[in-house]
Formats: sequence, structure tokens, C-alpha cells
Amino acid sequence: MDQMPDLTKRMSIADILTWAVKLYKRDFWYYIKVVCVVFIPTVILSSAIVFIAGFPDLNGNFLELLWWLVVYYLTSGMIYLIGFMIAGAASIKSIEGKLFGREMKIGEVLRETIRRIIPLFLTTLLIGLMSAFGLVMCFVAIIVLGLFLMFVPQAIMLDNRYYFKAIDTSFKLVTKSFLTVAVIAVTYVALIGFISQFVTMIVYIVPLIEEIMKSIEGGGFNLPDYMNVLSPANSILLYVIQIALVAIVQVFFFPLQNISFTLCYYNMKNIQDGAELTQRIRALKTGNANPKP
Repeated sequence: MDQMPDLTKRMSIADILTWAVKLYKRDFWYYIKVVCVVFIPTVILSSAIVFIAGFPDLNGNFLELLWWLVVYYLTSGMIYLIGFMIAGAASIKSIEGKLFGREMKIGEVLRETIRRIIPLFLTTLLIGLMSAFGLVMCFVAIIVLGLFLMFVPQAIMLDNRYYFKAIDTSFKLVTKSFLTVAVIAVTYVALIGFISQFVTMIVYIVPLIEEIMKSIEGGGFNLPDYMNVLSPANSILLYVIQIALVAIVQVFFFPLQNISFTLCYYNMKNIQDGAELTQRIRALKTGNANPKP
């Protein structure tokens, strides 16, 4: 069995997903460690901010409540998104080394990622502005735009193309492989979304089930006990637990998703640059193959 995929030949969706699983299994712990080094501290810091902030007084002054939401929850969310962005970039960089037979140490991966943090952040901000404009126009436009921007992280981390150059690279590649990118994206969104929702449901349902069992054992229904499960203090705790468990799900699926899109990126890029045509010409000259059109 080949150890690495042939990225010079057009890969089907099945090929990309199959190879992604193979490569992920082969270097599982390496990819997990790369993501965890960035993402776990981010989740801890983000959760700590929410936990320390507690639950606001909904009967208080509106401006105070708004300020509380901005300072704590918005800050927590921004930290989470920035950590998610950096972890994804580091994951992509680590995949590049593996694909070309050179394992990068985690410190080297982080250094290469940190070097690109400013263009990575500014390009992401630019994408955010484009998405905001798309939201005004149409929700479907955001989904389509997101697909066309799917290769922006790869363009930044693998080819040092920043800002509009990264966006242009992604648009050109996705234009030639829109269906492939769409199917892969939908596959991971559905898979991660389903598991995350299942985890969230378990987090909130288990305490309610426990209270129901206590009520059955106590011989009656007690509304205050049910309400205590969803009290402000318990809600914050459950929310933090949910964030932590969903983060674990993302840590395990994030590298696999990035491997799939990085394989697709290199494959589409090689085909666009003419590698597939060169391969066909070489095969025809030697008479060793009858390449498919």
C-alpha cells in the first residue's frame, strides 16, 4: 500500500476522505498534540472568564447588563474564536510537514504559525466583513461565500499568500472543484454538528433525569428541584461543561477535517498548475499508461 497519496492526479471525494482517515490514523497523537497545545489553553481561559463572570442580574439596569455581556461573554467568545483560528493554522502547517516527509516539531509548527498571526488575523477579519455583507444580502450567500473561502487558511499557511491574494487563490481553486469542497464541508459540518448537539443534549438532560429519579424515589413531583437544575449558578456550570466537552470533540475532528481540505487544496492546486497534464504527457510518451480524460 502507498504511504502517501498521489496529489498530481485528480482525487475523488472518496479518495480524499479515505486518505485523510489513513493519514490521521498513522500520526494520530502528533496531530492531537499540535491542536491541544493551542486549543486547550484557549478553552480553559474562555471557560474561566464565563465561570468567573457568573450570571447577570436580568432585573438590573439594561446598560449594565449590556456592558456585562460585552465585557465577559463577547470577550470569552473572541478568545475562543482566535484560539480556534490559531489551532487550525498550526494544524494545517503540521500536515504540510507530514505530507512531504518532514515531521515538524511542535515548537517549529508554533513558530511558523506565530510568524503568520497578523496576516492570518487580518485576512480572517476581512472575511468576517465580507460575511457580514453577505448576511445583509442573503443567508444562503454566506454559505456559498464560506465554501469559496474554504482554502484561505491553506493559502496563508502553505503558500504565504495573504489578504486578497489568499482569497483570490481560494476562489480560483474552489471554482474548479466546488462540488468536491461542498460535499466534504457538509460531511464534516453534519458529523461534528451531530456529535456536538448530542453532547450538549446529554449535558443538560442528565441533571434533569437525576432530579426526576429523585422525585420518583421521594414519592412526588417537586417543581423547585427541577428549577434548581436550571438556576443561574447551575446554568453557568453546565455551560462550561458543555464548552469543554464540545472542545474535546473539535480537538479530535479538527485535524481530520484539515487533512481532508489540505489534500484537496494540494490536489486542486497541482491540477491547476498543470501537474496532471504533465503526468498524462509523460505516460503517453512512455506508453506505460492510458490515462483517463
